[in-house]
Amino acid sequence: MALDKIVIGARVRKIREEFFEESRDKFSKRCNLTERHVGQIERRRFFS
Repeated sequence: MALDKIVIGARVRKIREEFFEESRDKFSKRCNLTERHVGQIERRRFFS
C-alpha cells in the first residue's frame, strides 16, 4: 500500500501547529528528529 505523502505532510504540520502549537524546532525535539527532517516531511520531500 502506497502512502500518500501529501496527506501525511499536511497532517504532521496541522498537528504541530494546531495541537501542539509548537515551532518546527521544538516539535522536532519532541519527536527526536532533526528540524530539517520534519521540514522535509511537511514539504513532502521524504523518501521511504
